[in-house]
Amino acid sequence: MSHQYANMNLQSEINPKMLDMVRELAGGGLIQLPSSVEDLKNPEIHDYVTKYVQSPGVPGEDRIKLMKLAWDLIGSEFAGRHEQYEKFYAGAPFIVKTHSHRTYDWDKATGLVDYAMSGYDIHGRKF
Repeated sequence: MSHQYANMNLQSEINPKMLDMVRELAGGGLIQLPSSVEDLKNPEIHDYVTKYVQSPGVPGEDRIKLMKLAWDLIGSEFAGRHEQYEKFYAGAPFIVKTHSHRTYDWDKATGLVDYAMSGYDIHGRKF
């Protein structure tokens, strides 16, 4: 059971870090997107829009799609609800941590430390 609690603890910590990585990697690209698909349909500005949102090796329209996906992960209404869900789906993080501490096999951990220490004396490693 302690493995399950360990996973739930990690998930509530790793998910926000992953979202922050997406934010950092995307930078201002998320807020520099065209306001609407209509901008791409407009022949007068289509070429300007795709030119200024492109990046090396990635055509403008592909970059727009990628940034819209990233926005759905971190900035949309759905993203906000999903982040809240991921943080609390297993319960409040402090409760999950308490269960993890309660179910941890402390004797096994202590035994591992005792075993490691038995290989040393005051001069260092015995073997």
